[in-house]
Amino acid sequence: MVLFQVIGGTYVVALVATKGFRALRRRALRALLVDLAPVLMALADPAVPAPSGSGVAARRARPVSWWIDFGTLLGVHREGDLIPYDNDVDVCLLWGDADDGDDDGASTSATGASEADWAALRAALEAGVDRRGRPLLRGGRRVAVVHPSEDQSVTWLRVVALGGIAVVDLYGATRPSGGGTDRSPRGPDSTSAASASSSSRPVVGVDIGRGDVNDVPADLVLPLARRTWRAPGLGRGGVLGIGRRGRDVVLSVPADVEGVLAWRYGDDWRTPRYLDKGRDTVEGTKLYFRLFRMLGMAGLRL
Repeated sequence: MVLFQVIGGTYVVALVATKGFRALRRRALRALLVDLAPVLMALADPAVPAPSGSGVAARRARPVSWWIDFGTLLGVHREGDLIPYDNDVDVCLLWGDADDGDDDGASTSATGASEADWAALRAALEAGVDRRGRPLLRGGRRVAVVHPSEDQSVTWLRVVALGGIAVVDLYGATRPSGGGTDRSPRGPDSTSAASASSSSRPVVGVDIGRGDVNDVPADLVLPLARRTWRAPGLGRGGVLGIGRRGRDVVLSVPADVEGVLAWRYGDDWRTPRYLDKGRDTVEGTKLYFRLFRMLGMAGLRL
């Protein structure tokens, strides 16, 4: 009897701890996205004023368009918030033509981004300020360069907070070209408009070292659109953070949000599924991912 009480008590403590961990991470991710979005907007369009004192304008190399994608896009569109179990914010980057004619640095990946482009972006993020004029990288935040284990030649940037508990990944994307592989979202029986053969459709690829599993038809992504998102719990008011109003921020999103979601997650994307990676079958085979699934079956969802 005592043994069962100990096991039961431990399980309850674990449930409470995981719920608290998720709440802390989710709030940190909301704050990261809210603070990062204005800096990215200023980098994307020289006509958009950079946040005051950010130094972004002096660090623009080439305009770089951006949009939220993957689980971040899914949560914002479906739930109006980030998914409780998501451990990162996903941002895709698409570099434009040089605005000053300077082609400094050779392209280092399929994205066409040079080392100078990545360095300039990193410098802009490090010099950025949030909407209140505070340093973007305050409170232990930092920018890291990532080379995924699947392909060390691939580069992306990661904004890290809370010692790595909350991160924003900024992936390089390829400009539309050629035709994609002949695959429909989540299988040949899909009835979505996005399920039309992509063999003759130009695609935008997201270069994260996993081949073409994250490619998406360009007509679903471009031209990019903008959407105002109210991040829950980040506004003023309330007591100890409870009852606070949301904070509005403008995000860049694909032209056809639901088409992209159907392409990545299938026609039933509106139905929440724990740790759903959709087309990305590579991530789902990793050891940590399988471990998380096992814990999830026991009710301990991280």
